[in-house]
Amino acid sequence: MPTTIVNPHKYKKFSYSTTPSRRRLGIQIEASNPIDVYIVQESDLQAWRNGRDYGGISFKSTKLIDAQVNLPKEFERDWYLILENSHEKAAGVHYELFDL
Repeated sequence: MPTTIVNPHKYKKFSYSTTPSRRRLGIQIEASNPIDVYIVQESDLQAWRNGRDYGGISFKSTKLIDAQVNLPKEFERDWYLILENSHEKAAGVHYELFDL
């Protein structure tokens, strides 16, 4: 399981591609402090950065995620996992994603 540090008031993004025939995603995240987690289509990244509706998936202010997500049929193959830390303390984050 990869690990990263997300500094206060910063985010990290990781590029992913989903197998075209797969529409379910497994996500496991464990963070030392609450973080916001986003799944954002590549074409919607700028909208997300600008705080506009980006049509993705989010988990707000969480330290632990063990979930299965159904991606909409129209969801692009290429997307980003974004880990955002809006708190005052750095967060250590273990994360893993996989097609189901």
